[in-house]
Amino acid sequence: MKKFWIGIGIIVILIIMIIFVILPEKPKEYSVRIGYVPVTVDLPFFVAMERGYFNKEGLKVDPIRFETTVQLYDAMLSGRIDATAIGGLTALYGVEANSRGQFKIYAFNANDESSYTDSLIVSVNSNITSPSQLRGKKIGAFPGTTIVVGTKLVMRKFNLSDSDYDIVQISPNLQLQALQTGQVDALMTVEPTGTIAQLKGIGKSILEAPNEKYLINPFPGGAAAFLTSWAEKHPDLALRIKRATDEAIDYIKTNPDESKKYLPKYTGLTEDIAMKSRLCLFWKTEDADRNAIQKYADILYNEGIFKEKIDTSNFYFEFK
Repeated sequence: MKKFWIGIGIIVILIIMIIFVILPEKPKEYSVRIGYVPVTVDLPFFVAMERGYFNKEGLKVDPIRFETTVQLYDAMLSGRIDATAIGGLTALYGVEANSRGQFKIYAFNANDESSYTDSLIVSVNSNITSPSQLRGKKIGAFPGTTIVVGTKLVMRKFNLSDSDYDIVQISPNLQLQALQTGQVDALMTVEPTGTIAQLKGIGKSILEAPNEKYLINPFPGGAAAFLTSWAEKHPDLALRIKRATDEAIDYIKTNPDESKKYLPKYTGLTEDIAMKSRLCLFWKTEDADRNAIQKYADILYNEGIFKEKIDTSNFYFEFK
């Protein structure tokens, strides 16, 4: 009988060892609020959500949708969200110009002449074939600093001053309607609007990859960030967000078509349009072309967009 109870005791000890030693401890779950804009450049965030990369890091993410980059970064700066998915990088340059060191970037999107999301389109029936013909016209653009500033800089390459045309900021869901009804004569647009316009016979492209051809190649278009103060207070959570996003970026690189299948849920695209939309490049902070990021800041300074030079060397979320 004594041997029986000794045996039972050994079994109980083994079970306890399996539970507390052999089996991995389930990570504690933390809640974080991440803002996003419903556009294709936020694909790493969508992939991380749908493939469980945040969950794997012990994060319960509350996804909060914004319609513009300005709204997205304002929410970050005011503390209404903990982190952003990718928004326009130019807007972050503006934040830096106004107050140094407020944010840290943990991921980027970029474009080159083979992987890009930007194009200049006109109505399918338009006689306009070149940007130089937009003098006295109206150009629609995605709301926010990045596209508006980029449009002005590109137009200058075609001998058009800022006063030679009007830029009308229009939400993505209203852009093609504005083109169809003649509210604007052209759209400086980003995916998926360009693909939708061509598939539905609404518009045609007169300039592909304008930023990459006329400003800088590669063009660092956007960035995902959190407040420096938040990252310093929650370094472990910041690192978890970055790791999940990095894993998503790796997945997109090797599985672009599979990744596109996650776009409809967050952007409202049909599956057909999502699969035909172009994808840009995505950079981890370790892979980012830091020279291009600094060069773009210098271009904006030289063009008079900012009064002081911006040092981008401190933009990056560094971790140990």
